[in-house]
Amino acid sequence: MKFKEFDFIGHDQDNVTLKFMSSDTEQLFARNVKGQKEDWIYKSCQIDYNINELGHRCKSLSNLNLENYILFLGCSNTMGIGLPLEQSFPYIVSQTLNCDYYNCSVAGTGIDVIEYNLLIWLSQIKKKPKKIIIQYPDHSRFISKNIKLENLLVCGPWNPEKNITKFLIYAERTYHNHARKFYIENLVKHVVSDDIQVIKIQQSALKHYDTNALLFRGVDKARDLIHPGVKSHESLAKLLIENITK
Repeated sequence: MKFKEFDFIGHDQDNVTLKFMSSDTEQLFARNVKGQKEDWIYKSCQIDYNINELGHRCKSLSNLNLENYILFLGCSNTMGIGLPLEQSFPYIVSQTLNCDYYNCSVAGTGIDVIEYNLLIWLSQIKKKPKKIIIQYPDHSRFISKNIKLENLLVCGPWNPEKNITKFLIYAERTYHNHARKFYIENLVKHVVSDDIQVIKIQQSALKHYDTNALLFRGVDKARDLIHPGVKSHESLAKLLIENITK
């Protein structure tokens, strides 16, 4: 597998690294819009999923203000699937706090990708972020590799393969998933400098990783009718800003 200049895991339009998993394709939107009211806010909403050279939905690393930025890591919720970029909570938070940001989130991913990208960032980017915001996804997700196509695949309860189902059931029964929660918490504590504020967030409906994580819930749906919508992102942004500035 050929990675780019930095060995981050991200989306690649040529499917070299990670297959882009999105529930918000134009075909699905055309189907969803038929059942909505005339005043549906996404009815005439144009959404572009522009990814940079590292496979992330944000500006290029070369254009990032490394003197004043926040690093975001998470899954599709933090990536902002189903929303214009400007309505996603990472964008709102950075604009409100008058700083730059980099969004290292990958749709459909698990904590294995989050910890990997975090370690790569801290080891390769000399200028460290002012703050790190980590959104924990469901612990049943993980990354696998397609040997024939030479790409990485996101796996979780949605996969139809029997072996994946067996693995997830076994991992839950043997507390393997609970162990993963434990070691990512300890990893974050040991690799992030004490002078960098780390804020962890998680959907309230999921099994908790950390009792100190900020819990959020979706109050509306995005354009794909699955992910958190505009109001949900605004609410989460407000919660984060209050926590950062208090």
